[in-house]
Amino acid sequence: MKLTREQIQAAVDRLKASESDPVLQAYLDSIARRAEVSEHYAQYQLTRYLQEKENPSGDWHWRWWAEVDAHGGDAVAAFRARWEVTYRAHPHAADWLWRLLSLADTTPSATWAAQQLDLIWRGLILG
Repeated sequence: MKLTREQIQAAVDRLKASESDPVLQAYLDSIARRAEVSEHYAQYQLTRYLQEKENPSGDWHWRWWAEVDAHGGDAVAAFRARWEVTYRAHPHAADWLWRLLSLADTTPSATWAAQQLDLIWRGLILG
C-alpha cells in the first residue's frame, strides 16, 4: 500500500509523540521532509523505523544513518555530536578521542570514526 505525503506526515506526527529518543525524533522529521521529494523512499524509511522499534536488530548502520539524517545528512556533524557525548562519558580516553576527531572530516571517515566510538561504549576498546 502506497502512502501519500499527508499519510506519512500523520504517521510521523503520531510516532514522534511516543518517541523519547531525540535523535529518532529528528530522524522522523527527516522522513517527513524526505516525503516531499520521494514518497516511496520515505515510506521505506518509515517501515524500517517501525521494524527496528518492534524488533530491534542491533544494526549499527541503521542507527548511524538515522543520526546522520537527523543532522540534515551531515555525517561529520552527526559524528561530532556523538563524539561530544562520548568525550564527556569517557574522559580517560581524551587523547585517543581527540585524534579520532581530527580524522573525521568526510562522510566515510566520520562513519568509520563513529564505529570506533561505538566500540568504546561497548567496552571493546579503551575499556
